[in-house]
Amino acid sequence: MLNVEIGDAFLLRRKGIDDHLWVVISLPQVDRDNVIMVNLTSHAANKDQSCIAGPADHPWIQHQSCVSYRDAKCVSEEKLDNLRDSGELIPQDHASDEFIRKLLEGANITNAMPGKCLEILRQQDLAD
Repeated sequence: MLNVEIGDAFLLRRKGIDDHLWVVISLPQVDRDNVIMVNLTSHAANKDQSCIAGPADHPWIQHQSCVSYRDAKCVSEEKLDNLRDSGELIPQDHASDEFIRKLLEGANITNAMPGKCLEILRQQDLAD
């Protein structure tokens, strides 16, 4: 088993379609079937401003970025394991506790987080 943890970060190799950093923001050890992950995208004024990140937040980040909470995904640990085994998931540096807190704070204030994802975070006492 992959043994996914909150703060695990990775890229998904999607033939140039998805070049964003994804970060796990839920507690997989509590619910292995519903692992919540969010991705970072280049910052722009018309994008969600709930969480702005920069190079100081994670080694992968090269410029000001924002979290695309509307694109949050709920997947099983098994699916992440299969993606890793197939070479589609490329592990990156683990997110710091401080960055995880920042991501969760953004999840709490955005209006864009899919309802199912937000509910799982609430069940794990990670969201209000």
